[in-house]
Amino acid sequence: MTHDACRSELTKAASNSLRDGRAVTSPTDPPQHPLARLRAALGLSHGGYARVVADTHASLGYGPILARREKVSRWESGHAVPSPTAQLAMASIHGVDQHDMTRLGWPHWLHLATDDAALLEGCWSPGAAVRAAHTAAVLAHPSRARRQTLAVTGAALRGQLQSALNVLEHPPALSGQDGSPLPEQALAWTERRLRTLEVQEATSPVTAPVLTYAARAEHQLITELLATSTYGPATAARLFYLGARAARLCACLSTCLSETAEAERYALSSVRSGAAAGSGRQVVAGLATLSGIHAVLGNPHDALLSIDAARRVPRAAAASVHVLDCWEALARTRLADAPAGFRSLRRAEHAVDGPAPMEEEPVSDLERGPDHEAPLRPDLDAMRITLCSGLAWLEQGKAGRALADFADLTGGGPYEDAPSPFAPGVLRYVADAQLAAGELDGAVESTRRATALAGRLPVALAEDFRRLFAPYRDEPRVREVLETLPRHADATPGPPPGPAARGR
Repeated sequence: MTHDACRSELTKAASNSLRDGRAVTSPTDPPQHPLARLRAALGLSHGGYARVVADTHASLGYGPILARREKVSRWESGHAVPSPTAQLAMASIHGVDQHDMTRLGWPHWLHLATDDAALLEGCWSPGAAVRAAHTAAVLAHPSRARRQTLAVTGAALRGQLQSALNVLEHPPALSGQDGSPLPEQALAWTERRLRTLEVQEATSPVTAPVLTYAARAEHQLITELLATSTYGPATAARLFYLGARAARLCACLSTCLSETAEAERYALSSVRSGAAAGSGRQVVAGLATLSGIHAVLGNPHDALLSIDAARRVPRAAAASVHVLDCWEALARTRLADAPAGFRSLRRAEHAVDGPAPMEEEPVSDLERGPDHEAPLRPDLDAMRITLCSGLAWLEQGKAGRALADFADLTGGGPYEDAPSPFAPGVLRYVADAQLAAGELDGAVESTRRATALAGRLPVALAEDFRRLFAPYRDEPRVREVLETLPRHADATPGPPPGPAARGR
């Protein structure tokens, strides 16, 4: 088979498997390297993929290389990096431009061969913000393949953060577009509904899956309005501003469901939409959310990158200073700098208890009025501080100190009558601390309480609890509680993905 024919067949196979919604891996599989996902999409073994790379390498004129399955295995495990010419061969196989491969570096450019390409797009135009929002909305649907790793990290993340700051410094001129009519009343009600959901984020009897469903539907609607409606520059800015708020809310609620990839996509979309609107406040809010995702689930160095970028918009960062300090505390502790971590935590506590900070001046009319501005969430701020303090102690192996900080979350406390949708997810960390302290009965009870608060645990969060109890699964009390947790086959479908966003 010629190189062109081989590439055509492989590209077709990748497109069919990765872009039509069929799951390549189940949501409960361990995290996969992006190369493993691409190789699996092609239906190739390690040895088969090595042979294709070797054949492509030779056909492109780079000379012969050994087709050893061990090399592919080491690439996927992160123990080795392919040579530059091997990466060029792989980029050719997967249809990725050489310039983008060089710009993003290994392994980030591999995501350009999947639907996550919009996350890494170098263009930061308003049209690119719409495409990123559309990608986040479509890939959140339960029928899509799930990944549990973060796609934009390291140098790729640094480039995205710098682009966001550049756009804020030199905002693009928004233009109008022709399409379907957009009544003012429809936009006003969108703002009302969004603010109502933001209030529910703090304390609500409504469960996290239901709130997430509603928030994602609202974000999808805003994205479709941006893609298909008639509006002028002022309305475009208003829509992007709402899109940034909706995406940030979706990112936070996705963490409640333990849906890592969805949280990252929505957070990055929030930053892009905020930049398109020219709102430093919304860019910082999105970056604060992104920093939390990295601080808890990713690389703490990436959390600090996001925090530093947010602080480079100082007046906009004032309203989020306590959030940034919280996530910095956890990131510093994970990097074995506990003293710096607890200093950051004390700053966060002082910021929450102290006077309201000086905030960024409103951008035209975007941030004026009660329905245009996100509500204050003191209970959520207190929960975040408690969570970060407990996780910092747990990171240092001091489960007893962690449980002392988690005391308000384990029974009674401020969340009993009006629980936060985050509470079931927080109880997963409480159970972790209880197991580390040898309190198996307490961990089982925390799992039961998480189920009671959630009504029914989200599937990915239920799998987190299962992994937590894996060493104890032969205990009758553990088996009993695990039997009550849902599995992926029981998942309830979410809202269907909307029509493709129109590029501009």
